[in-house]
Amino acid sequence: MSLNGVDISSYQGAIDLAALPIDFVIIKATEGNSYVNPYCDSKYQQAKSMNLLRGVYHYATGRTSGTEEADWFLKNIEGYIGDAILALDWENAAVNKGVSYAKEFLDRVYSRTGIKPLLYVNRSTIDSYDWSSVVNADYGLWLATLDGSEYSSYGEFPLVAICQPWSKPMTGYNANIDQDVFYGDANAWKAYQGKKTVSTPTTNNGLKYHVGQKVRFSTCYASSTDPIAKAIPATKMLRDNGTITKIIAGAHNPYLLDNGLCWVNSGDIREVL
Repeated sequence: MSLNGVDISSYQGAIDLAALPIDFVIIKATEGNSYVNPYCDSKYQQAKSMNLLRGVYHYATGRTSGTEEADWFLKNIEGYIGDAILALDWENAAVNKGVSYAKEFLDRVYSRTGIKPLLYVNRSTIDSYDWSSVVNADYGLWLATLDGSEYSSYGEFPLVAICQPWSKPMTGYNANIDQDVFYGDANAWKAYQGKKTVSTPTTNNGLKYHVGQKVRFSTCYASSTDPIAKAIPATKMLRDNGTITKIIAGAHNPYLLDNGLCWVNSGDIREVL
């Protein structure tokens, strides 16, 4: 048995779900660590009133960390947890961050909710990376093909939960819209959505960055206690980037890079690499 549905974002903000011949809808909820789809809840509530099966997804940017993006997602979809399938949209620039970033997101959602989110990804991205860590952790696959083809399994993934074979107009909507097939019935869908349990996120003592992140800085310091007057321009260092290897919470410059390259604070960091 299979079910038919669509996935939507703010681009379909005015869509009337009641006009579509669908069994489910998956709605973009968040992106990165700052964006919330302004249409998400209104479409979610319409879908709920129609007894459609529901899902929500996060579009990864790859600009911070999998943990930070997952926490942003969960912060904004708490009311949907246990009532909708959760998913990570892994495409475009984020893909360059590699499998570990995506898995960090998936693991974070699972550790805080007890629910394993689906991974949305296309065939090229599966073919180009080693996904064994995600497969072995039993995360489900939402496969994008967009050429009409469907798969029951693909690459290292033994099972395709959802396939997205088309993005084209359909009855009730005259513009292109992503169309999906779920390989199961309503009970199988509800098994993927799980039950609601959300833990409080660990915040690393309120600090923005965490050990293991590679960052680029504009200025740095010789010690964790140096005042801003002792800031060293990155142009005077051997390099302008490094990996956070130690954190001293409460210090003026809490992040140690590369076990001794220098110390930085959040204001010194320009980007996460």
